[in-house]
Amino acid sequence: MTSRRIAVARVLSLLLALLPPVMGGGCRSSGAIVSPPLLRVATGDSGRALAPHRELIGRFTSSEPQIEVRLEAVSGGDYYTRLLTQYASGDAPDVVQLGDDAVSQFVSRGALLPLDAMMAEAPPLQAFSYLPGVLAPGQWKERQYLLPKDFTPVGVFCNAAIFRRHGRPLPREGWTWREFRETARALTSDDDGDGRTDTWGVVLPGPVASHLELWTAGGGASVVNDDGSYSGALDAPAALDAVAFARAFIVEDRSAPLPQELGSWEDGNRCFEQGKAAMWVTGRWPQPELVAAFGQDLVVVPPPVGPKAPSNILFWAGFAISAQSRHPREAWRFLRNHAGPEASPVWRAWALPASAELVRRENLERDPLDGPWLRAIPQTRPRAFTRDPYWTRFGEPAARAIMETAVLQPDRDYVELAHTLARRADEQRRRAIEAESGGVP
Repeated sequence: MTSRRIAVARVLSLLLALLPPVMGGGCRSSGAIVSPPLLRVATGDSGRALAPHRELIGRFTSSEPQIEVRLEAVSGGDYYTRLLTQYASGDAPDVVQLGDDAVSQFVSRGALLPLDAMMAEAPPLQAFSYLPGVLAPGQWKERQYLLPKDFTPVGVFCNAAIFRRHGRPLPREGWTWREFRETARALTSDDDGDGRTDTWGVVLPGPVASHLELWTAGGGASVVNDDGSYSGALDAPAALDAVAFARAFIVEDRSAPLPQELGSWEDGNRCFEQGKAAMWVTGRWPQPELVAAFGQDLVVVPPPVGPKAPSNILFWAGFAISAQSRHPREAWRFLRNHAGPEASPVWRAWALPASAELVRRENLERDPLDGPWLRAIPQTRPRAFTRDPYWTRFGEPAARAIMETAVLQPDRDYVELAHTLARRADEQRRRAIEAESGGVP
């Protein structure tokens, strides 16, 4: 999983909106036969992240030499653009990697095959083989469309050396928002007396909508109502408290640097990696590199508990079978090999394992680094796009504008802005629904 998915989410949504309602079926019904079968596998990963793909593909082709597999890797924002172009031309890959934010949009356009019937065939792929909660992001309307590749809740990396230098105890699971702010303030310092901050208390994500979702979860709420609308949720007290909380670190306490890239989860700051920040709020993605850099001084704790609930959300990516696949049976066998529980030992070197049995066997919930991530998964709240397929088109831009205004224009009334943007986003959403259902746009 990579943070670039966030940066391209709105582009993806706009491109999907331009495609016809049904994207599948063209090539699949053509009757064309490829011998030996060729499975094309699309991924947005690149560089070192391709290693687990290649290892699993090697295992699969060794056990099924009659099937050829071609990995089609396109990194960055071009991945979704290329994938959607392939769908539009009837030439989509057989297996596609998607982020959870794209599931509803691809499913609603008939782009993916449901997996439930294949999962039930002998030998069945049982839901209990996976960790509780990690199949859910690949579902839509109670049907399974994707199997998990990797996933992460949000956590806090801590540099224990900086805590020792300031004589501060490391955070413990269950710490509060108040304790988080106090800790960040205490660890922020001007070490050489030149009037500029040398060590920051914490590095926060860029003020994207995901950041707002994270802290709103601490209020036991969501930025989207159950019916998918925004007024009364995106501008509700829990969301506004979340804005104020995130804003305080940068504007009031000055314990966090201003993100260099607003709108990107990896915000451009490298203070933590450089040993110039005590804490970093992010996902598990950089953990292998941080272990190599900091060794035993690297500590992981969950985000602080909010006023009403744990503050956490889940980021997730998975694999699906394209509805345009010429070889859906072979694609299923590949998918099971690539994202089934048996693949977890391979993904384990790069991400959290999805296999419940592997976690139990290796007692990973007690692991000092991976344990906090795994224990946090049951505490995550559903993301906004699981309730509203229009979120990335209308809700996310509004949420981002609220957060950016609160940070960059501290004198402006972001509360009134939140009410205005929530109403405006609701109206945009209503018009889109009417237009797609044949009503008056």
